[in-house]
Amino acid sequence: MSTEANRTIRLDEERARRLDRLATQTGASPDALIDKALDMLFNASGMSDDGEVGHPWSTLSTRSLDRIWENDADAACDDWRSLYGLQ
Repeated sequence: MSTEANRTIRLDEERARRLDRLATQTGASPDALIDKALDMLFNASGMSDDGEVGHPWSTLSTRSLDRIWENDADAACDDWRSLYGLQ
């Protein structure tokens, strides 16, 4: 279940203008844009739903390394002893 909370957010004039222009250009409300930006911030920080901040960079690097190393082409190298004739 989703609940809504009202909160006042203060922006300098230039950011407020930029937010309004972006809202006009995208057809999204300023609130929706701020909501999306907060989602991106929370994801980038590694923050879990319970508010714990993780280690986002290590998570990103792990995902990248998994893409490179966890595939069929790389799996051939996993059995390096056989590949090099060792027991």
